[in-house]
Amino acid sequence: MRLLQYVIAITLSMVLLTAGQTGKIAGRVTDSGSGEPLVGCNVLISGTSSGAATDANGEYFIINLDPGSYDVEFSMIGYASYTSEGVSVNIDVTTPVDAALTTEAVELAGVSVTAERPAIENTLTSSKQIVSGDMMAGMAVTDVNDVVKTLPGVTEFNGDLHIRGGRSGEEMYLVDGASVTNAVFGGNAVPVNPSMVGELQLITGTFNAEYGQAMSGLFNTVLREPTPGFHASLGFRTSL
Repeated sequence: MRLLQYVIAITLSMVLLTAGQTGKIAGRVTDSGSGEPLVGCNVLISGTSSGAATDANGEYFIINLDPGSYDVEFSMIGYASYTSEGVSVNIDVTTPVDAALTTEAVELAGVSVTAERPAIENTLTSSKQIVSGDMMAGMAVTDVNDVVKTLPGVTEFNGDLHIRGGRSGEEMYLVDGASVTNAVFGGNAVPVNPSMVGELQLITGTFNAEYGQAMSGLFNTVLREPTPGFHASLGFRTSL
């Protein structure tokens, strides 16, 4: 019995640590002529081992994707292959990618299109602002907190951050799903170098239940995947 309790506790800890770090792609695959759903269509993320097959309704979903841009490949016997390029995946967001495959009487080259992200995410109940690591590389900042100060709705007064008029210390900070909020004084207890960041997300308004401790805002930071070799950076700061 005690062993079972340990297993459950470890499983829950792993689930909590992965929350808020990945996104999901979902959609529906149909026949372009009849509009009928295609069952058993293979859906793969190019360059990865992630993928899925469509169900009886032609629907699929692929979870636990790190934030970034992906190419989604659709293939099925009797149909021309289809690739949706440049699909953007963000933290805690389900990106819709539908496909309509055409029948293939002879062997044809794959069809490649560029995906367009919907201008409005009607499934979101909160306001989100996202800054990618590539964007940070072009900013004159030395700390993630410097990036935070540039986001709309964030103001600084006497060194303290206020989100949309809220009090200082009402915000919550996460790094790779783990809370790094200063439990005594509030604020970020673990400074992060911008060169280590894959994506920074500010959530305001209504929050998911997993972020119940946040009152005025949530800063969610996902670190980059490590690369082999040695890396160094050089910078300087001056004041007038």
